[in-house]
This record gives sequence, C-alpha cells and structure tokens, in this order.
Amino acid sequence: PFSSFKKRSATVVQNPNRPGTITVYLKGAPEIVLDMCSSIQSANGIVQLSPDLAEEIRKEVDAMASKPLRVISFAYFEMEEDQWNVQFEEAGKDFEQALDEQSIQFTFIGAFGLKD
Repeated sequence: PFSSFKKRSATVVQNPNRPGTITVYLKGAPEIVLDMCSSIQSANGIVQLSPDLAEEIRKEVDAMASKPLRVISFAYFEMEEDQWNVQFEEAGKDFEQALDEQSIQFTFIGAFGLKD
C-alpha cells in the first residue's frame, strides 16, 4: 500500500509474459522514485540514469507541479523468481526493508501529472 510517510508504494508480481521472472513496480513522489533508480527506459532501450538526465527530469516534474498538477513517477525492477526466493523468501529478508535500504536499483519509466 501507498505510504504517505515514505511517499511510495511497490507491487510485486509474477511477470505473465516472462515465466520465472518477478517484476516489482514502484510508484510515488518523483524525488523518491528517481533516487531509487540507476537506469531509465528510453526509446533506445534501458540506459544509465546520469545526474544530468535526472536533473532534466526534475525540471520537467517541477514544471508540471507548478501548473499545479500532482506528479507521480513510475519505475520497475526485474529479478528471476529463483533469485527472489533465495534473497527474500528463504533468507527471511523483508522486501520493504530492502526498499528502505535502497539495495534494489530500479529502472525509471516516467512521470505524469494529474489534476485533482
């Protein structure tokens, strides 16, 4: 569930298009989501999220927020189901704790603004 304190939420699903793969979808405040990303989904595939590119995204987010729009960002992470089981299920590691520690690096998908 969404946490107003953490300003994000994550959903873990078995990827129906890629059997044996776990996909984690992250949504939340752009500043939180961007800080959890190391790459970005672009028209040319996945590329590294450089500081300059992250700053460009922040400027776009600020422009949307000034309209005023509520801006929400999205990102994802994929992992083999076997690896997920070892890292989280069998090890007893809490996934939410891994998010808090930012030990998972996401791929930024994008942001959109909506009018309340």
